Amino acid sequence: MTVRANSGNTRRKQQRIRPRGCRGASKKPRRKAAPGLAGEKLPLVQANATTSVAPHLTAFFEQRLPIERGASENTRQSYAYAFQLLLTFASKRLEVAPSQLTVEHIDAPLVLDFLNDLETTRGNGPSSRNIRLAAIKSFIHFLEYRLPSAIEQIRRILAIPAKKSESRLVRHLTGEEMQALLDAPNPTARHPRPRHAAPVLRRRLTRLRTDRPPS
Repeated sequence: MTVRANSGNTRRKQQRIRPRGCRGASKKPRRKAAPGLAGEKLPLVQANATTSVAPHLTAFFEQRLPIERGASENTRQSYAYAFQLLLTFASKRLEVAPSQLTVEHIDAPLVLDFLNDLETTRGNGPSSRNIRLAAIKSFIHFLEYRLPSAIEQIRRILAIPAKKSESRLVRHLTGEEMQALLDAPNPTARHPRPRHAAPVLRRRLTRLRTDRPPS
């Protein structure tokens, strides 16, 4: 009886000494962390930000040219035709619909290829090339204050030089053309030209015909 009592007391002491949470013979195994979640550090994925060119073109033709710059109808039509050619070229080159083109697509290499295509494929001269380039630069100047993040791309496009073009010299005038110039001043206008303008113009036109080399 004494041995059994002692063993009972020993078991009670062990149960008192045993810390909480350790009851039970078997311990549950801890769950392992899923691979790639807590055990591994995944690299940060940063998406490239792109800006659609469509809303900027709309603001350029509906606000910048007619309201802020007061451009004439002929200027706006010329600029619109230049961008029609540019967007068509970029769409074919990049295999992207014009509505899906971004500002990042319109970079200096593409603009240079477009200008070269105007001369080689369409047969345009330096003068027409410079007109298209002026339209593009006007739009790029407009973007300069709307997209500061693209300032380096804008700087490269603005650095594209215009080509030198030969101005056609009028070597002689016909009699009808000379008479049209002499009749151009309107004496009944509010601010008519000076009376001596016609004789001076006549002398200069006569000297032009006299100095013309014989054909």
